Amino acid sequence: MALKKRVITGCSGPEMSSASFIFRYATHKGVYQYTETIFCLGMFLRQVILPFCEDEDGLTYSVPAAKAEILNKQFRSVFTCDDLSHNLPDKGPSPYDPMGRITVTTNGVYKLLAGIKIHKATGPDGIPGRLLKELASELAPIFTTMYQASFDQGQVPLDWKNALVTPAFKKGNSNKAENYRPVSLTSICCKLAEHTIHSNTMRHLENL
Repeated sequence: MALKKRVITGCSGPEMSSASFIFRYATHKGVYQYTETIFCLGMFLRQVILPFCEDEDGLTYSVPAAKAEILNKQFRSVFTCDDLSHNLPDKGPSPYDPMGRITVTTNGVYKLLAGIKIHKATGPDGIPGRLLKELASELAPIFTTMYQASFDQGQVPLDWKNALVTPAFKKGNSNKAENYRPVSLTSICCKLAEHTIHSNTMRHLENL
């Protein structure tokens, strides 16, 4: 059985998964409260195949839970989290037009869903790419509402703050945690939302 270990937590407020949103919305036709604005990316550490792992005191462990905890501590030590407590500096009035509201269209979301590669690995929300692709026409209106609400409110579902993390060996002593880097697998639904934001931002910049 794979070992899953939370590495970093920064979530607070009411929690709701994107999968829950999809199916509850289809039934109740309502927009549910999202979690608070992102603070830090929550990570989950999956079982790693390495025979031994040394801690900072040089002690060697072979138990999966102990190895996960050592890697957990290493990844937390190098993870950076944006400080949202400070406001951006005031640079005065901008000579450029401000970026307008991001508008999500059903047709645009359908194209994103239909273009998903079905062999993409499933993220922490457990929603496979094949399901999203094959039900693109049925899910497009629901995802349109979910994305639009997320952008307008500046909040995201809890699952989008999580990632399945697998340590990837770099070089050196394979028993030392610092010789591994975390490789994150995030939600496919979140990636589509990021693509929408990126497309709108680039379109705005190109028109300046």
